[in-house]
Amino acid sequence: KAKANMGSIHLQKQEYDVANRFFTETLARVRTSGDEIGEARALMNLGRAQLAQGAVDAARTQFESARVIAWKTGWSDGIASAVFLLNDMKKRDKGEDTSQNSTSMRLDKLQKRIGKLTTGTEQIKPE
Repeated sequence: KAKANMGSIHLQKQEYDVANRFFTETLARVRTSGDEIGEARALMNLGRAQLAQGAVDAARTQFESARVIAWKTGWSDGIASAVFLLNDMKKRDKGEDTSQNSTSMRLDKLQKRIGKLTTGTEQIKPE
């Protein structure tokens, strides 16, 4: 966890190479230990660093992998976070608003919906 925290600090400082190194080390460690939720977290962190560096496709891959793991483990906050990050990327691609206020409202709404899905009070409808 300390390496992930160090990665987050370096990401905030825009020291992307250092952040990537910490997140990659964290990912290797949690995969070795079998910590699937830790793996999903590490993938999202690594994706954030890659996105900040402009590696959009790599970031999308990390977020999608995190979403799959979060869904498999039933980690509803992870599902919400990964889906939010993927949707936010789509909105940016389309030039839509991704400001902090808009982002916070969308995340809150998504987390409530994911909670309903994981408790069985709402069904997923195919698009």
